[in-house]
Amino acid sequence: MVFKWSRAAEGQGAGSDGLVKAIVVVQIAIAGALVCLMAVVAVEQAMGAALGAAACIAPTALFARVAVKQRGGRQLLVFGLAKSMAIVVLMVLCFVAARPEPLGFIVAVVTVHLAYVVTPLLSKGG
Repeated sequence: MVFKWSRAAEGQGAGSDGLVKAIVVVQIAIAGALVCLMAVVAVEQAMGAALGAAACIAPTALFARVAVKQRGGRQLLVFGLAKSMAIVVLMVLCFVAARPEPLGFIVAVVTVHLAYVVTPLLSKGG
């Protein structure tokens, strides 16, 4: 039985446009849940988690938009590398400019990246 949790991922295979969009949706859902959980611990941790999640989700969402339009393997590889570099740059900028709580920030970064594993499992039914 397939768990139909999102129209974006429904019936889509690996590397498809729907799966790319679904990863961003799952990242946003995970980030929202994590920020709420961190708010129970401390507001500062929740702010750190929000910054960490934003630093990861923004480049991924931009890459998803480009991936839907581009079909060339070389271009996607370059955009994927640029996405990874943008995530690192945004993480550094967040630490330098905003000085977030490290625990919330790092937990958010790691947890949001788990969407790359969770999303294909959800779209196939687990």
